[in-house]
Amino acid sequence: MPILRDYKGPEPTARILECIKLLLTQNDAQIEQFRKITESPEGFGLSLKHYDIPFVKSKIHNISVFDSKTQNLILNIKSHIDLFNESTEFVMKYHFMTYDSSLTDENRERLKIDIQSRYADLQRRAKVVADRISDFLILGKKSVNNDT
Repeated sequence: MPILRDYKGPEPTARILECIKLLLTQNDAQIEQFRKITESPEGFGLSLKHYDIPFVKSKIHNISVFDSKTQNLILNIKSHIDLFNESTEFVMKYHFMTYDSSLTDENRERLKIDIQSRYADLQRRAKVVADRISDFLILGKKSVNNDT
C-alpha cells in the first residue's frame, strides 16, 4: 500500500485506499459475503476496456537511454498490456457469439467455458502488469534515492 499511499498522479486514490483498508479488517466469511453481493449474475459478462500507454509508444525509440533492467520492465509492461488488449478482443467476440441463434447448445457451452478461461487469463495478465508497474516504481525510487 505504500505505492498507493505515495501516489501523486491525476487519478484520486484516497477512496481506493479506504476500501483496501476496510477489506483488510474483514474475515473470510465477510469477504465471501461481499463477493456474492457484488458478483455478476450468471450469463453476464465483464465490461472490458482496452488500455494504452501512448507516452511509452511515442518514446520507445529512446528506450536505450535506460539501463537494461528498466528497459526490460518497460517492454514487459507494454507487452503484457498489448496481450491484455488482444485477449479482451477475443472475449468480446466470443461473448457476442453466444447470442448467435444458430449455435448449438453444446457450442454455446464451449464458448462460455472459453470465455471463463480467458477472464482468468485477463486477471493473471492484469496482475502481472500491476506487479511490473510496482517494480518499475520501486526501481525509480531506488534510482532517485541513489542520486541524492
